[in-house]
Amino acid sequence: MTSSPAATLRAVLALVDRTREVACEGLDRLDEAVESLGALAGSNQPEAHTALDCFSRAQQGGGELVGRLSALRAAVEGVLGRVVALLGDASPTSAPGPVDGPYQVAIAAVRQRIGRTPPGARTRGVWVRSDGSVEELQSGEATPWFEETYQRLRVLGGPQGRALTRLATHIEVQMVLARMGTGQVGGEVTLVLSRPPCGTPPDAAQPFTCDSQLSNLIRSTGRALKLTVIDPDGKVWSYPRGRAER
Repeated sequence: MTSSPAATLRAVLALVDRTREVACEGLDRLDEAVESLGALAGSNQPEAHTALDCFSRAQQGGGELVGRLSALRAAVEGVLGRVVALLGDASPTSAPGPVDGPYQVAIAAVRQRIGRTPPGARTRGVWVRSDGSVEELQSGEATPWFEETYQRLRVLGGPQGRALTRLATHIEVQMVLARMGTGQVGGEVTLVLSRPPCGTPPDAAQPFTCDSQLSNLIRSTGRALKLTVIDPDGKVWSYPRGRAER
């Protein structure tokens, strides 16, 4: 039996997702290797500098690969939306009956797909737009928005050293400072993350967390912004108000 165009595109999306997941895991290992080799930066051994340079280049390439896979997924999602609009959707998910809108459907699908990140692993995230289209995101220093986020945090003051770097790696902070705050992204954004925002229970007492800083960071942009974060349990966190809605 011949697959419908929509079903074929969904199969492509599944393949891209699996490939990106493997790439993210590999990037995690490269990040760990570069961090470990950082201690050799002051060594007089040329082999140490060669190894650090090789791993750093691999880390950069891994970040670019993840970014390209995210862009590919967004492009395929766009094509899928147009195909469904023109030809309909013969897949089982389009059975007759009451259905949610594309935004709600996308959020439910993303929550099921990304699940919960285990402790110590890189946070995964997805920006779900109002039309149901999505953009894959991840935390870390290898993203296109880390450096601008880091510099903006330095100007604003607050945490220093490793605490500043750590906060700048978070998906929510990068979205607010490097994308929403600069006008690259509209005033309202919904993120589905593989863990709750840091600073919510059980680590609510920790300083310089997303939950404690996002409201002030949004206000610092001088723009009317709203960030909604949905955690793995379906709780919705809205900023600048910054407390769970349900």
